[in-house]
Amino acid sequence: SGSGGSEEEVRMAAKTPATAEDVASPTTLPETTPREYFLRALLGRRGIKIDPMPFNHAQSPVTCVAVKFRDELPQLYDRDLLEVMFEGSVEDARDRIQHEQRVVNAQNKNGETVLMKACRRTLLTTTSTTTKDKGLQVVSLLLESGANPSVCCDSGKNVLHDVFWTAKPPPFEVLRAMEAIVDLLHDHAGKKGVLELMLSQDKHGYTPLDYVVPSQQPNWRHIVDRVVARAAAEDFAHQREDDDDDDLHHDSCVVAKNTKKKEAAAEEEEEESLTAATNPPVIEPPPPPPPSSSSSPSSSSPSSPPPARG
Repeated sequence: SGSGGSEEEVRMAAKTPATAEDVASPTTLPETTPREYFLRALLGRRGIKIDPMPFNHAQSPVTCVAVKFRDELPQLYDRDLLEVMFEGSVEDARDRIQHEQRVVNAQNKNGETVLMKACRRTLLTTTSTTTKDKGLQVVSLLLESGANPSVCCDSGKNVLHDVFWTAKPPPFEVLRAMEAIVDLLHDHAGKKGVLELMLSQDKHGYTPLDYVVPSQQPNWRHIVDRVVARAAAEDFAHQREDDDDDDLHHDSCVVAKNTKKKEAAAEEEEEESLTAATNPPVIEPPPPPPPSSSSSPSSSSPSSPPPARG
């Protein structure tokens, strides 16, 4: 999907692809690559030990949408659609989408989507602030209108592969645009969607972070930290909500239990009152006076302690 490169270049950027088992042992790979850093952050801050997902794996949440992998023909984009999206105004793009909703997920036969092209174009455009803003607005518009970011082309590359491969200065502003696109993806795909994209491998076994060149993209750690921090923050918020629900459920159970106890006590008291009313107590005559005896009364005193056990 346009984010290719020689195997040597990719390996220089990615070093050796790491798995969760690799990063669990600090002596396995002495240098920290972006992928290693990401996996270590997930393991250290979130307690998650997970390996990247191979391309076109049956359990992969990132779907290959190339025509050869589909049962029906998708919406294919043409030059006219691309001109509206990239050469026209944001309003022109919005009007086109309103008249034909399917275009937000339009693609070519190889599975490269309009969203992928819009992200790359945003990163490749000039340094003009207006142009940059317009590109990000189109990306945002596509996502807001239902563009699915969790897809890949026939080479296994998703939108983040394209973003990290393309966002190489100069100009320096391209790095800020890269951060903005990741933020937009998080806003619309959620933390789970972004994590899945970050862990998705292309057909060469490389995740998007393997296409980062740290010397050219010094803000890559900032992006990874934000992704991990958001995941942790959202999980913490959900945990707090779950805890609040558990507390509410516990309080409700306590109230219900106390209510039942009070009702049972009231029923028992009422039953005793009825029994007393229908069965008056029998008054027995007083016992005869004890016979006179010279024995000491203390010999049979009930206060005498029982014999000790031998």
